[in-house]
Amino acid sequence: MTRHSRSKSDGARPSKASDLPIIERARLDTLRAELGCAKFARFLDQSIAEIYDCTTRLLLLFEQSDAAETARAAHDLVRLAANIGAPRLSAFARALGTAYDICDVTAYHSASIAFGAAAAEALTALKGYRAA
Repeated sequence: MTRHSRSKSDGARPSKASDLPIIERARLDTLRAELGCAKFARFLDQSIAEIYDCTTRLLLLFEQSDAAETARAAHDLVRLAANIGAPRLSAFARALGTAYDICDVTAYHSASIAFGAAAAEALTALKGYRAA
């Protein structure tokens, strides 16, 4: 049995970005415990704003055909989303950056649609977590 054919319940990594959770509540709970409620709230608010800004910047840079800055923005968002516990957004940002890097217009178009949806889902979920 290959790694990708195992079920998620046996500890295998999901084979597609869409199989990843929108947010990792356990990661957010751990951050809240480590930082304390007030500091965590500021961190989460800042992260939400940075994800929004980085997402907007990334899509704008693609429209401007700025390869170096697009790759940098995608990498920044991969890191930012992973740090805050938004693995699906991180994976879609990575796929978007990879498609752009290899000049695959079809893959980029598909990835940009999925990325936009993942960004909206992550922002909504993070705001919901913040409100809870």
